[in-house]
Amino acid sequence: MSQGFLYCAFGEPRFLDEAAGAIARLLRHNPGAKVCLATSEALKAYCERTYGHLTLDRIHCIAQPEGADEYFFRTTFYDVSPYDRTIALDADTHVAADLQPLFDLLETFDFAAAPDNVPHPTGTGIRGLQGGYASLGMYNTGVLLFRKSPAARQLFEHWKREVVARENDQKSLLRALVK
Repeated sequence: MSQGFLYCAFGEPRFLDEAAGAIARLLRHNPGAKVCLATSEALKAYCERTYGHLTLDRIHCIAQPEGADEYFFRTTFYDVSPYDRTIALDADTHVAADLQPLFDLLETFDFAAAPDNVPHPTGTGIRGLQGGYASLGMYNTGVLLFRKSPAARQLFEHWKREVVARENDQKSLLRALVK
């Protein structure tokens, strides 16, 4: 069973610079880890020119659909990841230890995310959720764990529909989780 880390960098080269630094820190604490970078064709060329020394397992190019914002890319992680078990990390995540033990969670769970305890200016209420669901908090989408399974595929498909139709990635993830 394969396992690895997934980073994304889109937009300006400075976002790829940030991801490259994050990948270097990850590899310092997780030597030999497999890393896939999802990016655009333009940034792939920049990455190969500027960061050829980085040990990447794969660079995967994604085209941004017209009208989709940056939140859309997180919803493609399931399809983009070449691994059976994936830890997807934001470029601004600073890895300071061995993360390999987190993969053990995916022996039991199809998907894992940490609660996001940061207060949101728009509040935590999610439009349209009823009953107890209305009081659920957000999840941090900067660190996501998932394994290839029908349940995880379905979650990411629901999430993609929600993020395109409605709100930011955290609110749309929560809405997808309760479907």
